[in-house]
Amino acid sequence: MASHVTEYVVTVASPATDPAQADQDLDDDIADMLHALDMLRDENGRPILRWTRAARTAVSDSYLAFDITVSVITTATLKE
Repeated sequence: MASHVTEYVVTVASPATDPAQADQDLDDDIADMLHALDMLRDENGRPILRWTRAARTAVSDSYLAFDITVSVITTATLKE
Protein backbone atom coordinates (compact mmCIF):
# COMPACT_ATOMS: atom_id res chain seq x y z
CA MET A 1 0.00 0.00 0.00
CA ALA A 2 1.18 3.52 -0.77
CA SER A 3 0.05 6.60 1.14
CA HIS A 4 0.36 10.26 0.28
CA VAL A 5 -0.65 13.49 1.94
CA THR A 6 -2.79 15.50 -0.47
CA GLU A 7 -3.45 19.18 0.19
CA TYR A 8 -6.41 21.23 -0.97
CA VAL A 9 -7.34 24.86 -0.51
CA VAL A 10 -10.99 25.41 0.31
CA THR A 11 -12.20 28.98 -0.20
CA VAL A 12 -15.18 30.17 1.81
CA ALA A 13 -16.54 33.53 0.65
CA SER A 14 -19.22 35.81 2.00
CA PRO A 15 -21.85 36.98 -0.50
CA ALA A 16 -22.07 40.31 1.38
CA THR A 17 -20.55 43.27 -0.43
CA ASP A 18 -20.37 45.40 2.72
CA PRO A 19 -16.91 44.66 4.22
CA ALA A 20 -18.06 45.01 7.84
CA GLN A 21 -20.99 42.63 7.31
CA ALA A 22 -18.84 40.14 5.39
CA ASP A 23 -16.22 40.19 8.15
CA GLN A 24 -18.84 39.55 10.83
CA ASP A 25 -20.44 36.72 8.81
CA LEU A 26 -17.14 35.01 8.10
CA ASP A 27 -15.74 35.25 11.62
CA ASP A 28 -18.59 33.17 13.02
CA ASP A 29 -18.82 30.78 10.08
CA ILE A 30 -15.10 30.10 9.81
CA ALA A 31 -14.77 29.32 13.52
CA ASP A 32 -17.70 26.87 13.28
CA MET A 33 -16.26 25.26 10.16
CA LEU A 34 -12.80 24.80 11.67
CA HIS A 35 -14.31 23.17 14.77
CA ALA A 36 -16.35 20.85 12.52
CA LEU A 37 -13.22 19.89 10.57
CA ASP A 38 -11.45 19.09 13.84
CA MET A 39 -14.28 16.70 14.76
CA LEU A 40 -14.14 14.58 11.57
CA ARG A 41 -12.89 11.11 12.60
CA ASP A 42 -12.65 7.64 11.09
CA GLU A 43 -14.12 4.51 12.69
CA ASN A 44 -11.04 4.24 14.96
CA GLY A 45 -11.31 7.83 16.21
CA ARG A 46 -8.39 9.17 14.16
CA PRO A 47 -8.71 12.47 12.30
CA ILE A 48 -9.54 11.99 8.62
CA LEU A 49 -8.22 15.39 7.62
CA ARG A 50 -6.35 18.27 9.12
CA TRP A 51 -6.44 21.96 8.43
CA THR A 52 -3.20 23.85 8.74
CA ARG A 53 -4.01 27.41 7.75
CA ALA A 54 -6.96 29.79 7.50
CA ALA A 55 -6.03 33.05 5.80
CA ARG A 56 -8.14 36.05 4.84
CA THR A 57 -8.36 36.72 1.14
CA ALA A 58 -10.71 38.23 -1.43
CA VAL A 59 -12.57 36.67 -4.33
CA SER A 60 -12.71 38.76 -7.51
CA ASP A 61 -11.49 41.73 -5.44
CA SER A 62 -15.10 42.16 -4.28
CA TYR A 63 -15.91 39.50 -1.70
CA LEU A 64 -14.17 38.82 1.59
CA ALA A 65 -13.16 35.19 1.98
CA PHE A 66 -10.94 32.73 3.81
CA ASP A 67 -8.64 30.20 2.18
CA ILE A 68 -8.41 27.11 4.38
CA THR A 69 -5.64 24.62 3.66
CA VAL A 70 -6.70 21.05 4.43
CA SER A 71 -4.73 17.85 4.02
CA VAL A 72 -5.89 14.25 3.76
CA ILE A 73 -3.99 11.00 3.61
CA THR A 74 -4.84 9.01 0.51
CA THR A 75 -3.97 5.33 0.29
CA ALA A 76 -3.73 3.21 -2.82
CA THR A 77 -3.16 -0.50 -3.16
CA LEU A 78 -0.36 -1.16 -5.65
CA LYS A 79 -1.14 -3.62 -8.40
CA GLU A 80 1.33 -6.41 -8.97
